[in-house]
Parts: sequence; C-alpha cells; structure tokens
Amino acid sequence: MVVSIILFLLKLIGILLLALFGIFLAAAGIVLLVPLRYEIKGRYHNGLAGTVRLTWLLKLFSVTLIYDKDLKIYVRIMGIKVFPGKERKKEEEPEEMVHAMEADATAVPSEISPPSSAKEKKVSKEAEKEETSSLETGKKEDNRFHFNKILSKLKFSFQKICDKLKAIKDKKDRLEEWIKDKDNQNTVKLLCSLTKRLVVHVMPRKGKGTFTFGFEDPYRTGQLLQIISVIYPFCHKQMEFYPVFDREILEGEADFIGRIRIGTVAWLGVKALMDKNFRRLLKKWLG
Repeated sequence: MVVSIILFLLKLIGILLLALFGIFLAAAGIVLLVPLRYEIKGRYHNGLAGTVRLTWLLKLFSVTLIYDKDLKIYVRIMGIKVFPGKERKKEEEPEEMVHAMEADATAVPSEISPPSSAKEKKVSKEAEKEETSSLETGKKEDNRFHFNKILSKLKFSFQKICDKLKAIKDKKDRLEEWIKDKDNQNTVKLLCSLTKRLVVHVMPRKGKGTFTFGFEDPYRTGQLLQIISVIYPFCHKQMEFYPVFDREILEGEADFIGRIRIGTVAWLGVKALMDKNFRRLLKKWLG
C-alpha cells in the first residue's frame, strides 16, 4: 500500500516536471522563433516627425512611439492600453515678486575719506633710489628664472614628443603582428560574415525611403556619398539617395516594414562565441 502511494507520487511529480519542461520549451520557442515586427514612418523637412510601431505575437503586445516636436509612447497588451502617452504640461511661470520695502532699494552712500595730505605723499629721494635699485635686481632675477623655466619646458616637451613617437611605433608594431596572425585573420573574416548576415536579417522587407542631402562645399558632399556607397549594396532596394552639390540641404521620407527574429540574432551570437580566438580576444578586451 505504501509502495503504491510512493509510486503514484513519483509518477505525479514526473508528469508535473514534464509539463513544466514542455511549457518552458514552448515559451522559449515562441520567444526565439516568433519575430518582432517593426514599422517605421518618418519625414524630415525642417524638422523631424515620425512613428515607430513594434508588435509581437500577432499584435498581442505592441509599443508605439510618436514624435512630432514631442515624444509620446503607447503600450498595448491584447489591445488594451496599459501605458497611455501623456503630453508634458509646461509648468506655469511663477509670478514676479512684489517688493515690500522700497527703502531697501535705495543704497546708502558710503562715506568718502578725505584726501591725504601732500606731506604724506612725498617720498625722499634716497628711498626712491633704493627702490629703483631693488627693482632692477629683482627684474634681473626674474629674467633668469623665466629663462630657466622656458628651457625646462622645452626639454620636457621634447622628451614628451619622443615618448609619444616611441609609443606610436610600439602600437604600430603590435598592430602589424596582430594583423599577420592567421587566427586573427580568420576571426575577422568570421565576424564580417556574421555582421553581413545580421544586417541582411534586420533590414526592412518592404517599404521605401528617399533622402536628399548636400553641402555648400561639393567636396564634403562627395565624402558623404563615398560613405553611403559602402552600405548602399545592402539597402539599394529600399533606399534612394539624391546628392546635391550646389547648396546645403537635408530632407527625407521613409516608410519601412520589417521583422527581427530573436532566435536568428542569438544563433549568430552563439556562432561568434564558438570561435576560440574570438573568446580569447573578447576576454582580453573586457579585461
């Protein structure tokens, strides 16, 4: 009888553990596989305005951010607003203080001391000679002190420049050694590949964006165009850039829809951590 009760309790505990494990697996699968969808709408014409909406699990959870000279945030769970965005009320300006006592505003004139007598202002010629001689000797000592101080500063600055040049040379040598290492080269290739996959995954699936930019100096516009050309192959289907070389301008409109799957991002991070050399470098960088 006792044995059967113990077996029944063990069976019940096993069923509960399996149920909890199944619930955990289901929750982990939902978090990792169900994508977080985003929608971005915005414009910039003499001012920024736009809307960012994040939804998850068939819009069961949603977060909306609206910006138009002021930021508003709305959070909904199952369509119920749990965090309504409230406009920030400007504090009322305090009224000016009324002076109660007018007598305090008037300043009391201070007594003027009488001028000193002519006898007190006169100084003997001998005292003047002594003062002039002492001033001349003091000036000579000051000049010597300043000259020695300038020499010491020049020596210190020269030594400091030499130390900086030596430190730069040491850093250059260490960087060359780091680049020539085959393990580091393989790690860099792996990270570049994973970063490319992450960018492709995060990029919007639908939508279009147009951006017009320009500076008064055409050279600066060309520099920015060179930077954009690096990322343009990854976003040429969603974005269009129009450079202007004769005037300063910055305008744009965007309407994007995309998704981010946490499981994909986590898997890319795990693949990076599986590299032994990357773990060693990460541990070294983090101290």
